[in-house]
Amino acid sequence: MINSIFFDSSTYFIDENINYFKFGNCFRVFNEKGSQVGFISEKISRGHKLLKHFLNRNIVPFQFEIKDSKGNLQSSIFKGWTFMLSPIVIKNEKAITIGFVKRKFKLFNPTFTIYNKNNQVIANIIGTFASDFFQIQDSTGKNIGSIKKKWNGDMTGFFSTADKYNINLNSIKLESFNKNIILLGALIIDKVLK
Repeated sequence: MINSIFFDSSTYFIDENINYFKFGNCFRVFNEKGSQVGFISEKISRGHKLLKHFLNRNIVPFQFEIKDSKGNLQSSIFKGWTFMLSPIVIKNEKAITIGFVKRKFKLFNPTFTIYNKNNQVIANIIGTFASDFFQIQDSTGKNIGSIKKKWNGDMTGFFSTADKYNINLNSIKLESFNKNIILLGALIIDKVLK
């Protein structure tokens, strides 16, 4: 995972592909130069898709796979069945757990804590009431990045259900391995809030 070009950037643009005939969501991932570096796809069964219409999305499990532009698995993100705030597990390409994302219950500002495999806090992601902007802070509270929902400004973007957002990370302040875990945690935040 560490040597992949998927993790070489510090700015990522995420573009959701809406496909009503498939059972899972798919997102294209671009770097700051506009080159597609990978994609994120949701693995979901027909039964889970059906349950999402009747149950709260936060109860139903999910699994996303992150692949580079050549289709090589980089990581997977998984959350099981829950009735409370269960952790989201981040695994590397060999299915070894490398980190966790845990949501803290806050009424107005959604807050997520990212842990490494040793259960040490490496970052916090703190959102706004409207959930369109998130600050990424290291374990000491210093800003190390942001997540921002995008809108192209035209009316088609206004009426679209497709999400577009970008993630900026200050790579200079981050160790390579922690940067990868933080990026993977940031990729999934918007999906947890839907």
